[in-house]
Amino acid sequence: MRLLMVLLVSMALAGCASSAAAPPSGYVNVRWQVASFEEINAACNAGTAKIYRKAVWGCARRSFDECTIYTTDAVTDPRQPNTLGHELRHCFVGEFH
Repeated sequence: MRLLMVLLVSMALAGCASSAAAPPSGYVNVRWQVASFEEINAACNAGTAKIYRKAVWGCARRSFDECTIYTTDAVTDPRQPNTLGHELRHCFVGEFH
């Protein structure tokens, strides 16, 4: 858990230091959006046909070299640390399950 937090902070600081330049090829800028369950489901199901929508605890939305992760916060949701790591993997690997 500590390693994941160090990794996320390092990526955030690196992104701030070089925000004017595009990242080198193969890099992904990750943004973590803490939101309510309702906001997560609105963001995660956007653009999905109604019959395919489902209730989710988090998701990752990748666009080119940027990936936004939507999860609840760790204070109110004990599942959040597992969800954050799972969605971070989606940012780098894509679909894996």
